[in-house]
Amino acid sequence: MRTRRGRLSLRERREQSYATQCFYAASSDKPPPPKPAALLKPKRKYTAPGSDGRQLESSVNDEIYGAFKNDPKVKLYRNNRGVAVYGNKQVAYGVGPRGGSDWIGYRRVFITSDMIGSWIAQFVALEAKRPGEKADDNQQRFIEQVKAAGGCAGVATSGQEAVELLS
Repeated sequence: MRTRRGRLSLRERREQSYATQCFYAASSDKPPPPKPAALLKPKRKYTAPGSDGRQLESSVNDEIYGAFKNDPKVKLYRNNRGVAVYGNKQVAYGVGPRGGSDWIGYRRVFITSDMIGSWIAQFVALEAKRPGEKADDNQQRFIEQVKAAGGCAGVATSGQEAVELLS
């Protein structure tokens, strides 16, 4: 049985109770009790956020991770952002201002004529989106700031699109 937060659901408790009543009835040679109406109803099906047929953003993130996990020239880190509450204090976590990208890191870039033979690390910021979705205003502003400062940034809806963006 599945537990949520360490306890059984009401349906699961009713199923256990009914199974116990059936056991006691069988052990005393009596017919089993009728099944309660709550157990006759089918279990409610939860619809996933991606039930509209589009790919979930979490799968886009998985694709981006898979595309770069073995690439020695690109190193990306997942940038989860939010606010945690500790007692009566709120602590923000994540890198960057509001709209900071889902993936941040660097890529190695070979410098030619002026710094001959040198490698530098160029800042990279990737925003993962479901296919058909666009970055909101804060995310777009962050992407533009990174580009203006000489970094590489953009929106990716798949691992392949992320590889193309960074190539």
